[in-house]
Amino acid sequence: EKIGTETDPEIPVLILINALEDKGWSKVKAAAEELGEMEPKPKAAVQALITVIKKQDHYLALYWSARIAAIRALGKIGPDAGRAVPTLITTASTERDPRIRVEIAIVLPKLGKDANAAIPELIKMAEKDKNPLVSVEAARSLGIIGPDAIEAMPVLVKIFEEGQNPYICEQSAYAMGKIEPSSKLAVDSFARSLKDDDPRIRNYAAKTLANIGPYAKNAAPALTNALITDDDSIRLEAAKALGNIGPYAKYAAPALIQSLDAENVKLRQKAVEALGKIGPVNKDVVKAVVKILKDFNPEVKLNAIQALVKYNINNSEVMEALEKLSEKEKNLKVKDAVDEAIIHLKKSGMPSA
Repeated sequence: EKIGTETDPEIPVLILINALEDKGWSKVKAAAEELGEMEPKPKAAVQALITVIKKQDHYLALYWSARIAAIRALGKIGPDAGRAVPTLITTASTERDPRIRVEIAIVLPKLGKDANAAIPELIKMAEKDKNPLVSVEAARSLGIIGPDAIEAMPVLVKIFEEGQNPYICEQSAYAMGKIEPSSKLAVDSFARSLKDDDPRIRNYAAKTLANIGPYAKNAAPALTNALITDDDSIRLEAAKALGNIGPYAKYAAPALIQSLDAENVKLRQKAVEALGKIGPVNKDVVKAVVKILKDFNPEVKLNAIQALVKYNINNSEVMEALEKLSEKEKNLKVKDAVDEAIIHLKKSGMPSA
């Protein structure tokens, strides 16, 4: 008989704990799943769930599914199941079944600060596990743990640069960005990887640099080169990264102006947005942004308007372009934005850059 909330929502935790001792795998699995869904979270069930997980050599071939259900239940219980961390560490280091190791890697960061004890094991799993899915999930979990996993940085850089598996590279890049976005070691690695032969690696590097903002300033030259030479998807991330870096990326302005002529509309959007963020304002930048006001795409025009407002310039070139756009624009969102920009610049704008 299936044990579940649909048949009896008031079933006591004790009955489910007792069901975890059943000799068959299916009843144990169902009980663990039900415990994971209960509210409030059944802290009293943690030890019984640990006992299920420890049964590595159970005689039933399908008992692995019950163990996975128990691991997942611990994750749903959350930090109150923190005392399971030592068992999960030991199991991860001795377990032959990669399905179990994957689930342990996923669940560990859900167990709160107690999971910090598992950081060395997660590093080992990310770097050395023979199953790529285990490595991917271990790297992801290190990122979820965040700054407390600082000791993982050298290994994550190594994994990313070796590039043996694009998925583990993606997760190691994610983890580095979460653990220590200011790391020169990581930023330099991402900058070098913008020249990798594999476009997926270049994309992961550019995306991560975009996510860490001003910390990526040392990568601005490499991002500028990518913006000029790479595929559109990577150019898009490079433009986003340069904008997020801000004034430290000011020397990228000519490359961003060049990108305003790109066929890819999203690239034009990000390029003009970046020009609004990086400064300093000069005549070439203003001229390029004024020109892009004629773009057919509303989002491009909105980003251009926002950039001009940030520049706070109300010379004749800017004001004539904005007034002309206001007269002709049919998109109400753009029309409202340009009218507000005209009012603002007339009131507080400066005559020149």
